[in-house]
Amino acid sequence: MNINKLISQHLPIRLLPNESKIPWNDADFSQRMLENHLSQEHDWASRKLAVIERQVDWLCSQLGPGAQVLDLGCGPGFYTQLLAKRG
Repeated sequence: MNINKLISQHLPIRLLPNESKIPWNDADFSQRMLENHLSQEHDWASRKLAVIERQVDWLCSQLGPGAQVLDLGCGPGFYTQLLAKRG
């Protein structure tokens, strides 16, 4: 999916029948947001694992032996997990 298509779709957040506004501080809502963020069934947030694997392949090809990578904690750790598996 390209970014223009994603922007033009403007899919509203689905609230539960008993919700009237986005309940950012509600644990159940946070759980639903996380599940969508980590889902591999759509491209709403995190990338598909196949894309991440290709990017990690490229990154590893650019790193020398014994290289270190700093993950600044800006996501769920998909890249770091794959990089750690490769040493």
